[in-house]
Amino acid sequence: MQDSFIGDQLQTFALTIGLGLLIGLIYDFMMAGKKFIRLSRGVHFLIDLLFCLMMTLLVFIALLANNWGEVRAYVFIGLGGGILIYMFLFSRSVSRLLAKTFSLLISFVWGIIRPFLLIIRKISLLMGEIKKKAGHFAREKKE
Repeated sequence: MQDSFIGDQLQTFALTIGLGLLIGLIYDFMMAGKKFIRLSRGVHFLIDLLFCLMMTLLVFIALLANNWGEVRAYVFIGLGGGILIYMFLFSRSVSRLLAKTFSLLISFVWGIIRPFLLIIRKISLLMGEIKKKAGHFAREKKE
């Protein structure tokens, strides 16, 4: 009985360390995205608030599935430890990788969209010229 109780606690502790690592990864992903998308301070606040709520919900669901939602001190130690492990060991390299990936992705999408924007701009200029000539033609016809 005692061995399974300690085993369950160790399993929950390992789960919370893993959740801490996942939270750090999701945070870096969110921060990399925020660097490439210009948003107002209010929107940044809402994104941060949603992040906190989503991570709280993630931890709650994981704890509910693992140990009936029992929260003890080692849960907080595991979450904090997992986040610290992630920040010290992985965050710098993951942040660089995400920044390069987002930059390449934006360049790729921009490379695909740009020809269509140029075509739309040319059509718009052509339509403006046609409208201008039609206006001259209509004025000449009235006179």
